[in-house]
Amino acid sequence: MLTSRLIALAVASTTLFLANPASASIVGQIGRMQVDLTASETFRVFGQVDEFCSGTMIGPRLVLTAGHCVYDLETRSAMNPRYFSPGRNPLLSPYGQIAITAIHVDQAYIDGNTDRDVAVLVLKTPVGIRTGWLEIAWDLSVLSPHRSALGGWSGPGTITGYPGDKEKNTMWLVACDFYVAPQIPYRPQYTCDTFGGMSGSSLVVGGPGGKSMIIGVHTTGRGTFNSGSVLTHENKTFVQQVMQLYPL
Repeated sequence: MLTSRLIALAVASTTLFLANPASASIVGQIGRMQVDLTASETFRVFGQVDEFCSGTMIGPRLVLTAGHCVYDLETRSAMNPRYFSPGRNPLLSPYGQIAITAIHVDQAYIDGNTDRDVAVLVLKTPVGIRTGWLEIAWDLSVLSPHRSALGGWSGPGTITGYPGDKEKNTMWLVACDFYVAPQIPYRPQYTCDTFGGMSGSSLVVGGPGGKSMIIGVHTTGRGTFNSGSVLTHENKTFVQQVMQLYPL
């Protein structure tokens, strides 16, 4: 199915194991904390994409992740993850391994625009009815104005995913400040520790009333500052297009 600047990739039965080195970076002494109660209300919205990326429920059947988790720009080929496991831990997948039936990635990313490194997975069953899902903040008003001459936005947030340097299938949480410069493309930067396997994890902040909300997707480890793709402007349009295809 094609829409404006949107392409749905067919899902094949290809087996793939990947820890993307572009998304691996340990910065400073900010520690990651292992999540033991992965099936709790707070953490069951997060899960693992096959065994090589992370994702977050954003609807009953929709999972937000990174574009490079589903499409390899170097080989120019689809990667076709097979399932998503909400709340996965080393012993089991408490909500099962839910088959992925469709993958949506922005054509702009396929064409090489890494600022559009965002994808949405469609699940066979509406497991989100059991796990819940997180809302997306479509602008940066949930972050306080950054008080510097540079302008921009900043605020505390968290990243939760499955780093490849830790025990297999373990969920980890890290907290730090996100900074988003005022210039387009508004790429969030942060010193949260990340490693390959956390690609696709959502950037979560506290919204109105303390509600957890997503402002972006973790995509890149740079060695000094890690970064992601924010869900405003073109990325907002892309994700909203997909959500309209699969109404609640």
